[in-house]
Amino acid sequence: MPSILPILLSPLALLYGGLMRLRNYLYDTGQRKSVQFQVCTISIGNLNVGGTGKTPHVEYLIRLLKDRYPVATLSRGYGRKTRGVLLANEQSTAAQIGDEPMQFFAKFGQSITVAVGEERIMAMPEILAQDHPPQVVLLDDAFQHRKLRRHLDLLLTDAANPFYTDAVLPAGRLREGRRGASRADAVLVTKCPDELGEAERATICQKIRHYAGAKPVFFTGLRYLPPQPLFVENPARALSGPVVLCTGIANPQALVRHVRQQAQLIRHFDFADHFSYSPAAMQPVLDCLRDSGPAAMLLTTEKDMVKWQSPALKPLLAGLPIYYLPIEIVFLADQAAFDALILNKVAEVVMEHSEQLGEA
Repeated sequence: MPSILPILLSPLALLYGGLMRLRNYLYDTGQRKSVQFQVCTISIGNLNVGGTGKTPHVEYLIRLLKDRYPVATLSRGYGRKTRGVLLANEQSTAAQIGDEPMQFFAKFGQSITVAVGEERIMAMPEILAQDHPPQVVLLDDAFQHRKLRRHLDLLLTDAANPFYTDAVLPAGRLREGRRGASRADAVLVTKCPDELGEAERATICQKIRHYAGAKPVFFTGLRYLPPQPLFVENPARALSGPVVLCTGIANPQALVRHVRQQAQLIRHFDFADHFSYSPAAMQPVLDCLRDSGPAAMLLTTEKDMVKWQSPALKPLLAGLPIYYLPIEIVFLADQAAFDALILNKVAEVVMEHSEQLGEA
């Protein structure tokens, strides 16, 4: 049945793909208008639904830029319980602004602006109206958001499921056709295994450039850092011994492999991406932790961790050996070239805007 299903769904995929091509054509020809603001905008997105590792790549860009320029992130705030434009503050919660923006604020909130808004074009004026407006706005998951014209578009694709092997929804997982990659200024192949060799990378580049054109292609992998305690009173621990894993992310396979390599995985509670945790949903997880013995730890992701600190869950989790696993990206090659691409574009745009203000 799984092999027949894409064939059965192909008429719907053709219809949806055609509508997306028409939409892109209208923007490309100026029949649908897009707006560019007086601030450097960088989009980090993908062609497919599901996780390609956007969040750690946004964090990489934050670290690269935040000591050079005032930086803001702008996300839709998927899964939040609110609507409209919100700027994160010390009272914000994941339920209010979404898990990924909350993760950005938890890590960098003192040095950047974190904003959410369904309509990014409506959120930008509020971001820029601050007393100290940013010079760079990182647009999280905005590749298809064409109302807002960007200075740089970064397209991410998972090494295990590259866009050039996929099909348009609902026959596959692409939000638009493969030719949409031609809008990218650079393509990043994410979640690459360490052993991905130069010859393999060259083959992947060739397949990407068939759709994207002669754009730079970079390859990144994930590095898992030591577990961090959810509550400060918990002692530092290595990833070892019995582990109960609980995730609410799109593609947890790489994390599962890492845990199995380092520890004894008792059970993986695999919730949906952006899962909204409740005491009732957590109870089986905590029962499993207690049944696994005093040496066991409960492990989760940074994205999930920010939701576990909600007032509804804190009393239930207090005192338990709960840890989260931070991640960061590593470049297999050409990191300096990627950094230069970003920094040169930002410097160019900031200089251009400064000159325009001087002339005004």
